[in-house]
Amino acid sequence: MFENEFLTIEQAKELKELGINFDSAKYCYKKIDNYSNPVYKYLEDNAEEFSTFVDSVTHTTEQDIEIVPTFSISELFNILPKCIDYNGISNNLITIFPDKNTYDIEFWDSILDRYHCASHKLLRDSLFDMIKWLKIKN
Repeated sequence: MFENEFLTIEQAKELKELGINFDSAKYCYKKIDNYSNPVYKYLEDNAEEFSTFVDSVTHTTEQDIEIVPTFSISELFNILPKCIDYNGISNNLITIFPDKNTYDIEFWDSILDRYHCASHKLLRDSLFDMIKWLKIKN
């Protein structure tokens, strides 16, 4: 499904709170509250298309609109570090194993003897889990 190709609103907000920079995000969630009934629209960040969508929802004001940038799976791969350095020593053991029912992303730090496996049914969730763990631990 299309929505599984992008971070959820909650995941995006959580990574932003951890300090992940979303300035390069090409996609966003746009929420319009229409009579206290939020309508989420997921679009590529395209002002003309968004303007058309806003016009189609009646009785909106600027205060009714919330924009939450998000990343696609390909953008999440770019966030994963290619190499992690500790005092000039490189350690780059991040591996991805697509399993029958899950996507396993493993990180092994032989220098600090740390291991983490993010294993979820959706690749998006495994990438989110690993990026979050790396941000918190490093």
